[in-house]
Amino acid sequence: METPRIPTSVYAEMTPNPAVMKFVADRDLVPGDLQLEFRNKGEAMLCSPLATEIFNFPFVTNVFISGQMVSVTKDDSLGWEMIVQQLREYIREWLMDHAEAVEADKLEDALPKLASAVSEAPAAAPAGLDPESVKFIAEEDIVPSEHDDTIKQLLEEFVRPAVEQDGGAI
Repeated sequence: METPRIPTSVYAEMTPNPAVMKFVADRDLVPGDLQLEFRNKGEAMLCSPLATEIFNFPFVTNVFISGQMVSVTKDDSLGWEMIVQQLREYIREWLMDHAEAVEADKLEDALPKLASAVSEAPAAAPAGLDPESVKFIAEEDIVPSEHDDTIKQLLEEFVRPAVEQDGGAI
């Protein structure tokens, strides 16, 4: 018996970054508030069959999945006008045939590897500062202030929509 296809709609949305196109589906692609960035096919293979397939396009350099969106970064070999419809249709067809863009059962093993892949890059100190003088503060060492709720509200109301418009997430 054939697996039933899942009716799915996907639209493409330009971002302020000309190398990134955001593809928005009509259903959640990742569990909860999870945000996953894949810099290559090897990382994608850890937990995201959708991102793995997107990396089969030779121009793809990065895939970011959050909520209902997939942001794809491409190289300069082709303009979006030549590939956006094909990629949008490919993502839509893939989602119609697959219930999960991310395999939840593989996340526990994949997340530390994805996080370590990001943290392997050395942190750069801002220009003019001695890298030895830069301290990183652990979240548990931060003392809450009376302004925390206001800051969080401003981030949610103004910053998050702007970052999502660019195909990202906070």
